[in-house]
Amino acid sequence: MEHGKHILLVDEDPSFRFSAGIVLRNAGLRVSEAGDGEEALRRFRDARFGRNPVDLLLANVRTPGMSALELIDEIRRLGDDVPFAVMTCCDEPCVSEEIRKRGCRDAIAKPFDPAEFVRRVRRALEDSSEPVC
Repeated sequence: MEHGKHILLVDEDPSFRFSAGIVLRNAGLRVSEAGDGEEALRRFRDARFGRNPVDLLLANVRTPGMSALELIDEIRRLGDDVPFAVMTCCDEPCVSEEIRKRGCRDAIAKPFDPAEFVRRVRRALEDSSEPVC
């Protein structure tokens, strides 16, 4: 897989975004960050129209204001089929049936092992018609 893929990382916790962003950037990926669904949608649109499209949306299942499910629905309404993966707390079930129906590529449990996190993000970036979660 080529380096430099663009990840939009959505999580309400700034310290989590900071550490996850470092891990992804150290793996050669470009990262944009958003603290909630509305900000993520703005950043997604800006990236799309700024010719810096998002290659993977990586969102916490429970984002403030707009859930990951609502966010992906809004992105689909824009006519974009960007792949996405979700992050969950370790005690949450994988993801809801509704998210799986929308083609979720993976559900990554937090906290994560950095090497495993990068491996799973890269796997989610691979061209695949089969969701893994």
